[in-house]
Amino acid sequence: MNHYPMTKEQREILDGDLAAIVKNLGDISTLLDACYGEKDPRAARAKESEAALQRLLWALERQDQLSTIRKADGSAREREIVEMNVKAAEV
Repeated sequence: MNHYPMTKEQREILDGDLAAIVKNLGDISTLLDACYGEKDPRAARAKESEAALQRLLWALERQDQLSTIRKADGSAREREIVEMNVKAAEV
């Protein structure tokens, strides 16, 4: 199966869609907490959804950082330092 990199326009659309989802999920989570309490299973699922979305955002961010590292024209030592910083940020 062939995979194609995202275009700049596609990434801008994705970022906008994700921003809207983050806002809506936050609103939903707040509403469910207010209506049912934070220990209610429905409110808990909303919090889990927020957490899953955050993990997706972090994964996309890490991929962007790795792409930038691969495109860097710096020395091997500079690339090694940048990669170590990325790995440290993941922990």
